[in-house]
Amino acid sequence: MIIPLEMYRPECPYTGPQTPVPSSHLTLRFSIPEKCDGCRFNFEGRCKLITNRLVRLDYGYCGIPGPTHLVPDPRARRKIPAKCSTCTFLGEDDIFRLVCRKDSDVWGDVPRGLDYTGESDVADQERHDEVRTNGGDGTADSP
Repeated sequence: MIIPLEMYRPECPYTGPQTPVPSSHLTLRFSIPEKCDGCRFNFEGRCKLITNRLVRLDYGYCGIPGPTHLVPDPRARRKIPAKCSTCTFLGEDDIFRLVCRKDSDVWGDVPRGLDYTGESDVADQERHDEVRTNGGDGTADSP
């Protein structure tokens, strides 16, 4: 079964700080991006905005430069960003499959998602910015 890309590649239309803020669910202790903390679509550290299924939150740029075009990964049932496929922080998780372990001490029990937008990939960033804005005017409705 192929897992839909939108399950892993959130394209959040809302802008805001992505600084980690503490959160929890049951026995899990983790952080989420600040912009997601008060968002009405945040549900137990997952986002329900994009589909009617819970998806990864928008953690933003991971800080590691590299291309973000999608490449197949033998461990995944989906394609992942090229820069992640060779990254030392790429890890496997029983629930989330492939995850980014960078700054795991900050993000806690729920690892951050892979970086599909990347700061260094200008074309991807422009596409991502276009989706994040409302009508291309640089603003978005608040969550």
